Amino acid sequence: MYIGHSIDVIILIIFVSEVGLSIAKRAKVSHHLVNDDNSLRLIWRTIGIGITASVLSKMFLPHPVFSGVSFESGSAVLLIAGVGLRWCSIVYLGREFTIDVAIIEGHRLVTTGPYKLMRHPSYTGVLLIFLGMGVHFNHIVSLVSLSFPIFWVIRYRIGVEEKALESFFGIEYKQYQQRTKKLLPFLY
Repeated sequence: MYIGHSIDVIILIIFVSEVGLSIAKRAKVSHHLVNDDNSLRLIWRTIGIGITASVLSKMFLPHPVFSGVSFESGSAVLLIAGVGLRWCSIVYLGREFTIDVAIIEGHRLVTTGPYKLMRHPSYTGVLLIFLGMGVHFNHIVSLVSLSFPIFWVIRYRIGVEEKALESFFGIEYKQYQQRTKKLLPFLY
């Protein structure tokens, strides 16, 4: 049971850090905000609904999918890998990272580090985090509600971001798109 409680703490830390990120990394007044078609709000709502469905399913429909300690270790690995990739990507982007879809003054296209292998490694990290949470909650409803809907809203957000980046960087971004995949190196 010890690892399960540790995972609960990791999930709490992730949530607090994401709320902090949402406050600290909002686009500044000097940034050119792009219409995000409410994609950020949609992401937060989808996450809220997915987590609520997961908690309720675990409470009222206790039919575990996995058994044994190995699934807890697997969920911890997914969570830690997701957090590591997300924060590495955010730090690597530096001042170009905002939670809003925005173009900042002097915006540069980052194509090295984790961005050499995929265009949206931060979102790959998010997806790993929610897959890890779905495994941790140990219920089929959790796996489904924390994986598929979040993937679809992230995919929608990526479309919004890529339109803004194509508009700003033009051919340079199109060439970058041809060299890289969105979320999974060499696959997607």
